[in-house]
Amino acid sequence: MVLFPLPPVDQPPPPKEAPPKHYYGDHVRKLFLLAGALMICTFPFFQNLIDVPVSLTIFFVLIIALFAGIQSPRHRWTALFNSIVSITALCVFEYKAVSFYFTNGYDSKPTFFWTNELLALIFFFALYFGTKSLRAMPARGSEKITNSDTR
Repeated sequence: MVLFPLPPVDQPPPPKEAPPKHYYGDHVRKLFLLAGALMICTFPFFQNLIDVPVSLTIFFVLIIALFAGIQSPRHRWTALFNSIVSITALCVFEYKAVSFYFTNGYDSKPTFFWTNELLALIFFFALYFGTKSLRAMPARGSEKITNSDTR
């Protein structure tokens, strides 16, 4: 007795739909995961320098992972939200790096300064690729964008 019939061997699987030509969501996903991993790994060392509660920091890392996971070439809203998350994170980490530098100087904790700068740069590139994807994705109800429209 077979519970699950097996597909015939001679049939190839259906082809996967290719993402749009100017879709960079996979880059955004990798950058978000890199930033989340960096925040998780460095948080215990800088907990006393971060002005927000531990639960809020963990929640922010979860939001980044969530938006990395829902990124899709089929849904314009995911690229929009990833761009918003990138803008917010870029502003937060760059502000924190610069304000720490002016308040405490470079010699007090250079690793905290450089970690915030690196996170700001990661989100800068995520913003670039997310916006580029968003620009190339057609709005709901509009015509498809041709390759010449996205240059």
